Amino acid sequence: MAIAKNLESEIADRVQYAPRVYGKQSCYETLRAFQSNPEAPCIIVCDKKEQPIGLVKRELFFLKLNGPGGLDTWQRQSVLKLMNKAPL
Repeated sequence: MAIAKNLESEIADRVQYAPRVYGKQSCYETLRAFQSNPEAPCIIVCDKKEQPIGLVKRELFFLKLNGPGGLDTWQRQSVLKLMNKAPL
């Protein structure tokens, strides 16, 4: 029993909240989600049934937005273009 409680406690210490967006949403909307959640290291991308289909890491997302073309290029694009489809 003590081992299970220790494991549960360790898992709880490592779990972090991650906001979600939907695959139909734009990169601009994803940017707004990151701005609303400044501590979130990533955003989960979900389908219309709210099942996770990918992950957007903050660091990589902002590198793309600051790259060639910048926000003007990406703001109307679907978040699906920048998400990692196989994060694990």
